[in-house]
Amino acid sequence: RPHFAVCRAARGGDAQQPRPFRPQSCRESMEPGWVVLMAALVVECLLVLLLLLPMPSNVVRGVITSWVKGLWNIAGVRYTILAVMALDIFYFLWILDALRSPLYDNWLSPIEMELTCEISMSLFRNERNLYITGFSLFMFLVLYRLIDIQTKLQENRNTCKELESDNKELRMRLNVLSPTAVPMGQPVEGKHKAY
Repeated sequence: RPHFAVCRAARGGDAQQPRPFRPQSCRESMEPGWVVLMAALVVECLLVLLLLLPMPSNVVRGVITSWVKGLWNIAGVRYTILAVMALDIFYFLWILDALRSPLYDNWLSPIEMELTCEISMSLFRNERNLYITGFSLFMFLVLYRLIDIQTKLQENRNTCKELESDNKELRMRLNVLSPTAVPMGQPVEGKHKAY
């Protein structure tokens, strides 16, 4: 605050509020493409986490899986996902090229030389961006596979429940038809199984 008062007095009054001093690196912002990719990565991670959580019942699993699958059926969401994945692949290939020849971007030759802080910062930024794009592509494949696995698991559990109920019904019918029969899984009186 005292810095602002000195600036106002030097300019001759209350003309305009000066902005506080920030270093150059703080003023730079992330490119919009990287912001979109980072947001997509966060959404993918949240959806994968949602699908990996233990489900209390098969009904809940079915509701969550069908909701996530239903997102893909919405045309706007599907085209947005495809556009983000295309942008992700483009940035991934672009960063791979930048990391293959790291000094090319800085107009330097690969002859032995000392790396400055700016060049090192550029290399670290490229490496970080490669991790973001690669992990985003990987999470998309994991999400796709998880949806497939969860759907099959839910269908198989429904089939298993139907077969169990059919099995119980058949056992009851069998017991009604032949009441003198020995119940299944119990030894006959006076006779033991020989092993």
